[in-house]
This record gives sequence, structure tokens and C-alpha cells, in this order.
Amino acid sequence: MKAIITISFLLFFPFSCTKEKTAVDENTSVSDENLSKKIFDSLRRQSIFVQENENILTRIWVKSNEKRGNYFYSDTLNILKISKYKFTGQKLNLIKEIDLENAEWSYLEIDSTTIKTKKIGKTNYLFLAHQVSNMGKAMNEISVNFSMINMDNIADNFSLQYYGYPSDYCNGCIRGNFVENSKLKSSAFAKTVLHQYARTSKFIYHPSDEEKNITHYKNFGEKWQKDNDTDNNFGAGYYIIPDIIYSTYYDENLFKLTSASEEFVENENYKVQSVFRGNLVGFDKKKRKYFPIIVESCSHFCNKNVEFVDAQKLKITYEDEQSFEIDLSKIVFK
Repeated sequence: MKAIITISFLLFFPFSCTKEKTAVDENTSVSDENLSKKIFDSLRRQSIFVQENENILTRIWVKSNEKRGNYFYSDTLNILKISKYKFTGQKLNLIKEIDLENAEWSYLEIDSTTIKTKKIGKTNYLFLAHQVSNMGKAMNEISVNFSMINMDNIADNFSLQYYGYPSDYCNGCIRGNFVENSKLKSSAFAKTVLHQYARTSKFIYHPSDEEKNITHYKNFGEKWQKDNDTDNNFGAGYYIIPDIIYSTYYDENLFKLTSASEEFVENENYKVQSVFRGNLVGFDKKKRKYFPIIVESCSHFCNKNVEFVDAQKLKITYEDEQSFEIDLSKIVFK
């Protein structure tokens, strides 16, 4: 979305590479000479976004014990905040503060390229996108939150969430769906504006109109999970292979869709691609067609060894040495 940014005064400041030795008491009276040095500089160094307008200062920042770069945080609790201050005499008073995100045991990343302000009607809005992913062995679902905040009244804010999993179809993005909350549904204006804003995000997959159809070959994973009535994205452990597997034949080379490490096994009938901690995809040499065997993704404890035990049967052995066999000739195609 191309937008004309209207702003009275806007500064972006890099984070300090080291933690602040002393915290700033925002209500401490200081001399005019030291007001800028002791308070302004400290707030700016700890901020992702700062705006000064007459006697009001607004900033976006993250409360976290560990920063990994200018816009990336890793901690047991990352809190994304917007704070508003007012100068009263020689004091800088905190007048309003809102938590935009409370992410426990997570990685939090800010998309600095899409932080912007835009005047819509008579109101100045701040737009911000951030991504949250889980630490440890939990589900590997990732969320992206798109925020729209009234700069005059930060309590007037809306958010649009997108949930998904890492995708091979874009660099560092996830593929999933938007989830709208009740507050957003109550405002057609905010809903429209936030969906337009989300179209610019590098965090999420933006399919073409053709790719939105589940029968498109790039959607083989989603179609497989729908046909098999399962969601095979998980953390620790592995999914139990269903007794009957439903799949689809494709003319397009599904092997070329992955950017992850992979191994191949084959016999006279099939060639099978085993993606690291991911899918099993087959190629039927007689029919000259590709088909998904198992669609899965995981972050821990799901490495597997794949081998043929006869002309039709594939044996899969996971890290804990539990094995499964799949008879490729008994897969039901839709």
C-alpha cells in the first residue's frame, strides 16, 4: 500500500548494543540543561519509534531482557508497549501506556520498514507490524500482528492477526490465514485499512489469485491436510500416520518447491523426496506424476530415515526409532 505520510516530527533511533546501566525515572525533576541528555537520549535509545509534538512525546518500545539486533528480542517475556508522556514544567510525566503484545517464551521481531504514520481524515494513525514465534518445543505456529493506533488517543487502537507456518514460497515469511477479533469486526473502517496495510508485509505470504485456489499445485500441503482431515504442524513428537492416506497427482515438479535440505530414495517404481523435518513427496515413474505422501512440519524430535522395503512399501523411522510402513500402491487419490 502506497501512502503519503503526514507527521509533525518523526525520529527513528537505533537501539544501544548494551543494556542501560541506570533506568530513567520519568517523573524526576531535572535541570533544563540536563533534561535532553538524561531523559530524551535514554528514551530514544530504548525506543523503536519516537514522535515529539509540542509538549507531548510518544514512543514504541519493547520491555525485554535480551535484544538480538535492533528489532529482534528473545526472552521469557517480551512486552511491546506504546507510551505517551507530557512535559509539565521540568518533569516528563507518563500519562498513558498500553501493552500491544505480551509474548511469553518467545521471539519477537519488529518490521521496521513498515512503521509509519498516516493522516486519515483528521486523525493521525501509527501503523506497526510485529511477529511472534515460540521458543522451545511448542507448536511451530507463528503469528503476525498488524496494529493501527490513534496517535492522539492511544487507547483507540485496532489489531489484525495472521497465523501460519514457515513457507518455502517466500523468503522468511509464513503462510496461513487472517483472524479477526471482535473489536476489529466492529469497525469496517479499521478492518479495511488494516487489511490494506497487511498487503505490504514481508512477514506473510501474498498469493496470486490463481494460487488462492486449493487445487493449485503450490497448495498441495493444504489440500493434503484437508483431504486427510488433519493439521500436521507440530513441535515435539510426530504425527501418527493414518490408516488410509488420501493424496493428489500433480504434473508440476513438487520437488522444486522446497528450499530446505532434502534426501531422496528410489526404486524402479518411485522416487521419494524426504524434506528435513518436513514432507515426504513421491514421483510415480510409470504415471510420470508427483504426489504428496505425508505433509508435516515440526521443529524438534522429528528427524526421520526413509527406505524402501519392497517395490511398493516405504519404511519411515523417526528419531525415537519408532517405525511406520506406507504402501504407496494403497494411497487413495482424489
